[in-house]
Amino acid sequence: MIEQAIYTILAGNASVGAIAGDRISPHQRVQGTALPAVVYQVDDLEPMRGLSGTVGLTSATLSVTAIAETYSSSRSLAAAVIGALNGAAGTYGSVVITSLHYAQQTPTDTGIGEGEEDLPYEVLTQYRIHYTGL
Repeated sequence: MIEQAIYTILAGNASVGAIAGDRISPHQRVQGTALPAVVYQVDDLEPMRGLSGTVGLTSATLSVTAIAETYSSSRSLAAAVIGALNGAAGTYGSVVITSLHYAQQTPTDTGIGEGEEDLPYEVLTQYRIHYTGL
């Protein structure tokens, strides 16, 4: 499963682990999880096609959000995530990642209005990924 492959890459990276530990989760942060944390999601899955039909490769967008209590901490975690994922390729269980490349970054201040001092900072990074398997 592609989500498990992404988890394996992030959890196995020393820089990401030094900042986020095991607080890495798909789709949404587990409520009450301490910060900093990483949340990732695979979207826009599209089977790649050649002239003779499907070639067995899937193209997708990977979105990863680095969440921390301070802006600089969220940026540091995002940099570690980029370092872990950009250019990653290999076999992870039944999934073979042929290419995974960094596309863009969007830092956000999630606090607006009353109580914003309690809201974390987030940096969204996006990647293009090509893989075979589930």
